[in-house]
Amino acid sequence: MPGTFEMPEGSGYAQLRAAIKHVGYNKDVDFEFGTVTAAPDIRVKLDNVPFELDDGDFDIAECLRDHTVTLRYPNGERVEVTVEAGLKLGDRVVVASYNNDQRYLILARV
Repeated sequence: MPGTFEMPEGSGYAQLRAAIKHVGYNKDVDFEFGTVTAAPDIRVKLDNVPFELDDGDFDIAECLRDHTVTLRYPNGERVEVTVEAGLKLGDRVVVASYNNDQRYLILARV
């Protein structure tokens, strides 16, 4: 990779786009758009394929799953908070495909 890459300011999407542009074309990973067609047992229909992916085909980024985080107040008190961020029917998503399009990672809701 020639030169040094400095992460630009802006949204996470803008930063991801800039990083991909810097690295250049890489068929090892491809990015696609899709729609959640079933929830809570997630199924996703990618825009460019005639079939749906089920939960055995993909992983989901933590930020798109319900999860618990621990917050610490300035006084030292800690509290656990559940973040309800699960994918819902009809959500549009960005999906990375890899391993010769045999495996997928749902990266973001758009």
